[in-house]
Amino acid sequence: MIISTLKSQSSSSYVIILVSIITALSLLGDSVLYIVLPVYWKGAGLDSIWQVGILLAINRFI
Repeated sequence: MIISTLKSQSSSSYVIILVSIITALSLLGDSVLYIVLPVYWKGAGLDSIWQVGILLAINRFI
């Protein structure tokens, strides 16, 4: 339904909306990473909590 509505618009607005949706999902995933990783660090295969800090710091630079 949403895709057919987007395709009916002009090509440039379709690209802008698509990029904005992808960006929003990426930001949501980044925010979830900062919430979930410190809580479930053992489930992620990390050995200690300092590794969580290193991973989140590297993620912030990227």
